[in-house]
Amino acid sequence: MNGSSSSSSSSSLEMYSLHDIILNYVETSAYASTARILAQTQSQTKGENDGEIPENGDGNVDDGDGEGEDSMDIDQDDEDDDDARVEAGLGVSDRKAGKSPEKKKRRVRFGEGDLEGIERRREILNHILNGSIPKSVHLLNTHFPSVLDETLPQISNGHSHSLPSSSRPTYQPPNHAIPVLPNSTDPAHIKLNLQFQEFIEHFRQLNPSTPSSPSSSIGSLNGSGSTGSGSTNLTNALIAAQGLHAEAKRLPPEIRAIFLKEINDAGALFAYSNPETSILSGFLDQERRIRLSEMVNGAILKSQNKPTQSALETFARRTTVLYKLMNDHGIDPKPISMTDGLGSQGGEKGKEHLEEYFKQSNGRPFNLHEFVNSTW
Repeated sequence: MNGSSSSSSSSSLEMYSLHDIILNYVETSAYASTARILAQTQSQTKGENDGEIPENGDGNVDDGDGEGEDSMDIDQDDEDDDDARVEAGLGVSDRKAGKSPEKKKRRVRFGEGDLEGIERRREILNHILNGSIPKSVHLLNTHFPSVLDETLPQISNGHSHSLPSSSRPTYQPPNHAIPVLPNSTDPAHIKLNLQFQEFIEHFRQLNPSTPSSPSSSIGSLNGSGSTGSGSTNLTNALIAAQGLHAEAKRLPPEIRAIFLKEINDAGALFAYSNPETSILSGFLDQERRIRLSEMVNGAILKSQNKPTQSALETFARRTTVLYKLMNDHGIDPKPISMTDGLGSQGGEKGKEHLEEYFKQSNGRPFNLHEFVNSTW
């Protein structure tokens, strides 16, 4: 069971509005609680607006209980022809010329099957973020077995941003806060990174003072600082390290070298009395758990034939590149349709904001995050 959704999920629809982009982001990032709240809000709004029984993306009546529904509901707008043309982006002259939109606007709606899939993903990601690697592996094998199944052929879903093995970077970040090949969805790479993180979690138990360790306070209450318990933790860490070497040697030579270097570097943690302040502290940083959870999330999405990158991230990347290119070529971007709910006044404010950003940047490359958070 892979918990895969059909092609009517948000990842397969064109993004017509901020509503669709937000729901796509929530789905891709596995924000389970937010998704369920939005689903409840959608159901209430739908009932208040028309009191009709909604139809799902296949045209079948949805009785509201979500049973037997694996795909996301699509809300078909039943506006008149003029409204439909306006929603599709056709102007007055287009309507007079008798032009019709190619598609009617379709809005994304979460079904119960989608919500369950998101919640399963979130549970797995939370276990990784908390350092409970065996639990995350168990849930992966239960709900998304293809993610760790090396016997299955690797077929591109058309959305993956992973590079082929021969062109992947061979360097490692100096602080080791990023897993090996973090953009890969290859089962062997996912499995070995999870196994590597399990070794790190065993090492955390040897150092209760290590930041962001979920077992620190629990371990102190259970007397894990005792000699016997410390010896057990050390044994577990050494066994995990041996298993890492054995798994890494099964990889192709160029990938094997990258993993073995990372494993050898991590082994040097034993040489430090305070590893969290050493040059290898990145191994123990919470950021590494976060990046590993993102890696696993991407692998799950790919197994469901969904994009591993949200539409919001795609748009942000495109915007950054476009503004950088315009800035590099000395092109003055003049937003003519930028509004913030204030009509033409909003467009003028947006233009002034953009001009002030480039004035303050002093030739630095365009940074979307910096631009959005600027307060000029």
